[in-house]
Amino acid sequence: MDNIQKIKLLNELMSKATPQNVDFTPHNGNYCVALLATQPIHTWGWQKRNFKIKGRLEEGKTISADLIVENEMLFGVADLPYVAHEGDRTPIFKIIRASIFCAYGALQLTELHRGMRKIACTDYPFKKRIRKNR
Repeated sequence: MDNIQKIKLLNELMSKATPQNVDFTPHNGNYCVALLATQPIHTWGWQKRNFKIKGRLEEGKTISADLIVENEMLFGVADLPYVAHEGDRTPIFKIIRASIFCAYGALQLTELHRGMRKIACTDYPFKKRIRKNR
């Protein structure tokens, strides 16, 4: 499984899950979040609702995340962007969720850019119109 598929799966999980238990150790940055999906997540032919995301948070730098299902690690993703203000007291789950959403949004930029190249420059709504002064 490549990183694009991993981030897409994490994005689906985070959009359908709520945290049940959050463990965070500030001095080393290790975290573990138990999640319960409100809708089943379809992966590899099976449906699951209970997940764990475990990893390391380096404040101001990056986040690593390992997806665990039934005590078995499915995959890990490293170098997710850290999305929170410096010194902010944002809950760990919200930082992890924002980081995954940010990574997923970055994946969508190539499709957006590809689509924008097909639009003629005259059709862009933000293009300034030149007025002739008479």
